Amino acid sequence: MRSRPIFAVTACISKETLLIETTEAIALAETTLADKKAGDIVIMDVRNVSGITDYFIIATANNQRHIKALGDEVSRVLKKAGVPTYRTSGTPGSEWIVLDYIDFVLHIFSPETRERYAIEQLWKDAPRIGAAVDADVGRM
Repeated sequence: MRSRPIFAVTACISKETLLIETTEAIALAETTLADKKAGDIVIMDVRNVSGITDYFIIATANNQRHIKALGDEVSRVLKKAGVPTYRTSGTPGSEWIVLDYIDFVLHIFSPETRERYAIEQLWKDAPRIGAAVDADVGRM
């Protein structure tokens, strides 16, 4: 199945339309999380088991400040690439924030909260996508 564009962005200078594919946005989010030292990054393809979104990205932060830093950086990088956050829920103080990009949802947890809610277990029927998401997801 070919992924569909998540957003069309018009470049001011050349008036070209740039398509940011869902898979490219996921790869950019994953890279940003890894660069900022997020732990245990998991990407799940929930298209066949959920009507909420197409993909989940799940990551662990070391503490509340790290949760905020990860969320802020992913939001900044994706916005710069033309993919604004649709909605954000939670606070670093709650030890779980959610950034909704419609086609994918990013969950950033503290280690304790991730273990408590066990999202991977709730969606265990969803296939996990490997670290090379930019190369592999588009072929699924």
